Amino acid sequence: MKLALVLPGQGFQRLGLLAPFGKYSQISEVLTQIDETLPDLRLSRALMHADADLDVQPTSIAQPLILAASYAMYSTLKPQLEEHDVEYVLGHSLGEFTAYVIAGALDFPTALKLVRARGLAMQRATPENNTGMRLVIKKRGVEGFDEKLALAAEKHNVDIANYNSADRTVLAGALADLDATVSELGRIASQPLNVSGAFHSRYMKPAQGELAELVAKAPFTLPTSPHIISNLTAKPYESVQEIRKACVDALVEPVLWKQSLQYTAPRVDGIVSLGPGRIGKLTMGEYKQPTWYYENGEPFSAV
Repeated sequence: MKLALVLPGQGFQRLGLLAPFGKYSQISEVLTQIDETLPDLRLSRALMHADADLDVQPTSIAQPLILAASYAMYSTLKPQLEEHDVEYVLGHSLGEFTAYVIAGALDFPTALKLVRARGLAMQRATPENNTGMRLVIKKRGVEGFDEKLALAAEKHNVDIANYNSADRTVLAGALADLDATVSELGRIASQPLNVSGAFHSRYMKPAQGELAELVAKAPFTLPTSPHIISNLTAKPYESVQEIRKACVDALVEPVLWKQSLQYTAPRVDGIVSLGPGRIGKLTMGEYKQPTWYYENGEPFSAV
């Protein structure tokens, strides 16, 4: 069976993400790696215990936490996945770094250090804590909504950050500008995202230089299989240089998630949504391929 793995980004962080996975022998080894790589955070306790004393909302903590949880979950599912042909891996925003690790483009400890540094740089880019992201849900049958959304965003200095599905788009910008944009769109469904900044927007530009230096030193390789789908092009990466450039450009460019799934879904027999949160459930409704969700330690719990 040809499969694609989809991996979450920020927004699903919480304490105790790996508590249901303690029964798997692979978990202790991964937790040791995590704490040896980022000893100052002690993420293993935060991952295994819902009462841990760690604020996981700052992006500098949420990013390594989500990557660590997703990779640990993958390690427990890997024996079952080996029975199938994993053709593609694609991660939403931060999740693309998890995809690099799973595909073999980057080793796990380096990826942890990189996303920790990425998160710190992104925090420094917007220290006032007055920016954020807003999900906008398009009403069915509304004509010209996408054009109206683009015009309102441009008018209020807001950027389109994620194209998640045909009816779900994420905006990023100053909180007041997001309010003005949504207000101009009229009676629509919208909700703030559980993130601490305006990611994938102009506000992240100050973080690019710092991240570029780190990415240039990271030992990326280009795996032949599985293929890694780029958030920026919605196509498989073709070179290490393209990966390095995308790591930096993605800070200020939108995630083409809808387009990535449009490319991937017809090429596989099924999709595995792996990691905390059900990014697949939020975006897979328009595709016919069966989707399995793996987040509570029960392999391939079909929905």
